[in-house]
Amino acid sequence: MIDNRSISLASFDDLDLCDQNMIKYAIEWAEKGFPKHRNTFVGCAMATINGNIFCGTHIAHRRMHASTCAERMALEKAQLSDPNIDKIYVWGKRRDRDFANPVSSCGCCRQLIAENTNHSEVKNPTFYLCNTDLSSIAITKLRCLLPLAFDREFGCYLDDCQIRG
Repeated sequence: MIDNRSISLASFDDLDLCDQNMIKYAIEWAEKGFPKHRNTFVGCAMATINGNIFCGTHIAHRRMHASTCAERMALEKAQLSDPNIDKIYVWGKRRDRDFANPVSSCGCCRQLIAENTNHSEVKNPTFYLCNTDLSSIAITKLRCLLPLAFDREFGCYLDDCQIRG
């Protein structure tokens, strides 16, 4: 069991068939992106507790602020019909080389996913962060990736932190 402060490492073959298939969706979506201005290909697949799947791809433009992260694309689709995201799978590669280490969501996407949990039955979704060849997959929780997520109603989530005074 993954808790709020730990990261488990696995390979693709260590995962069950459902998780493997979700990673395949993330890879498939990474390849659907807008490649003209891209050197990095990222795909994301999100699974909800209701069995729905939402996918996204990184779309890069010359102006960074106009770009869209794969996670944000998948999250926005989920918010329209089923925000109860339980698992998030992220895979990436570069045009010129593979990522040896797992690819992680950016801080903005982590915060947006945290804010989505206010409207979800799932308060701390599990992330599967994959390197390119799937030999190293970091499995962790949102609160591990973003332990002091901002919340408009509650401020920060301090219940998961060890506070020393």
